[in-house]
Amino acid sequence: MLASLCWPAGARAIEGDAALPRLTWGAAALISVCYYLSQSAWLAGLGFWTLYRPLVGGALVGLILGDPWAGARAGATINLAYLGFIATGGALPSDISLAGYLGAVLVVAGGLDERTALALTMPVGLLGYLVYQVRMALDVFFVHQADRAASRGDAWGVAWANVGPPQALLFVLSAVPCFLGVYYGPGRLGALLALLPQWVPGSLQVVGGLLPGLGVAMALGLFWRGANRAFFVLAFVVSAVARVPLLAFGLMAAAVAVIVVHLEQRGGIPDEESPALRRPGDSAASAQIGDARADGPRLRQRDLWASWLCWLFFSHASYNYERMQGAGFAHSMIPVLRRLHPDRESLAEGLKRHLVFYNAEPNVGAFVNGVVAAMEEARAGGRAISEQAINACKVALMGPISGIGDTLIQGTLAPVLLSLGAGLALQGSLLGPALYVALISGTVWALGWGLYLRGYHEGRARVLAGMRRGSLQQLLAATEIVACSVLGALSASVVQLRTRWVVHAGGMSLRMQDDVLDKVLPQALSLVVVLGYLALLRRRVAPVWLVAGTFALGLAARLLGWL
Repeated sequence: MLASLCWPAGARAIEGDAALPRLTWGAAALISVCYYLSQSAWLAGLGFWTLYRPLVGGALVGLILGDPWAGARAGATINLAYLGFIATGGALPSDISLAGYLGAVLVVAGGLDERTALALTMPVGLLGYLVYQVRMALDVFFVHQADRAASRGDAWGVAWANVGPPQALLFVLSAVPCFLGVYYGPGRLGALLALLPQWVPGSLQVVGGLLPGLGVAMALGLFWRGANRAFFVLAFVVSAVARVPLLAFGLMAAAVAVIVVHLEQRGGIPDEESPALRRPGDSAASAQIGDARADGPRLRQRDLWASWLCWLFFSHASYNYERMQGAGFAHSMIPVLRRLHPDRESLAEGLKRHLVFYNAEPNVGAFVNGVVAAMEEARAGGRAISEQAINACKVALMGPISGIGDTLIQGTLAPVLLSLGAGLALQGSLLGPALYVALISGTVWALGWGLYLRGYHEGRARVLAGMRRGSLQQLLAATEIVACSVLGALSASVVQLRTRWVVHAGGMSLRMQDDVLDKVLPQALSLVVVLGYLALLRRRVAPVWLVAGTFALGLAARLLGWL
């Protein structure tokens, strides 16, 4: 029996603390591998939806230890406490997976009741959150490894940088703490967390708040011209003051973009800087490209299938604070780019084009990958589609797509299915976790593949039809406006920076954040950070130096008490 191999007699308790069990290394290793897989890239996009949830993790712990029913009940109890858990935009409120696995160990192995185990393990989620921050920060360096591979046209190198080192790092950062937690007990883990100097998690939080600004600035640099600058600033101010949801903001930005392009068509708002506003007849060369037939290579069904599978598996393989899913998106485009660009030079251009900041809900977001695949096909066939147009399309779509996906799956579907599964598990039925896994898996796979194909076929038809009608330039101009607006809104939400600086004068204390900055413009420091990164990037400062400087700034500012 598996339980007898993992937990022989006499190994049930930590010396001096009979309430907290210690299992053998075999049990600890199996459980820690399950915890690693819950965050890894190896489960076809299902780790976050299945093994990461305490309902499923608890059942697995029970199966390993010989009592899956008790494990499922423990996991269900813990999961109900996190039923409203939503992780969006790189933010992780707590590590519910680590709490679920350790809580189930306490119930199944230690004989504690589910509520006591829940109370003991909820603080452990803070340690998992700390590990998550370390991972997000360190994965930044692998993205720059992908940059170097892309500049050589090395598609395999980009894929390896996205998957190999980040997943090895994840194994060390996740499996090892979980092993120690299971082996020595959540009580010992809590003591370990308390021993860390306060500046360690504080500094990482500061760095984690700054690095998204670098990713936004890198994407913003593609569109930083003309009136686009004003749209970015306006969007930031509105988002910071009014706190408009990103989905609603994206819809408003699209409406404004349509109005602006309509006025430009009538001569109301010319913008000669933006290439997206040039007509096909502006020059003989552009007219020739616009009228040319798309006689380049065509994407095959297997190319689309391979592209979607890369996205399904590896969208979050090297998730990081600087580019979020940037490397994952580039990885998903490798089958497309290899088919369309057999020569190394154009392949390198395509890879570099997609190694920019990107972050979207991955399942509904597969629609964006399909649209971009269609645009890449049209570009390779001679259509006048610029790099800026492709990236503007990505940025413009990722906000509304994320709003729809997070609301539909994380905010609605997952809680409903988890409630159903937890209810059955609390009644002693293993059908609960099994039914949840089956339903969420079918939804994720069917939705992702269906929307990828929908994006490709609709995107391809609209791109070609728009070019024939001569209206694609207006569409691209609108897309740039929406992109800058969405980046402005993102800057106010994902770049988190607040100063703790207090000025003492004349017996009075003036808090710079609450008493000064927030009264002038909330999130003003976030705007300064993004524009500062943008200015440095435009001065050709290498991103790797900006990353290193961010770590140094975060450490110094935290130690000095400024941030």
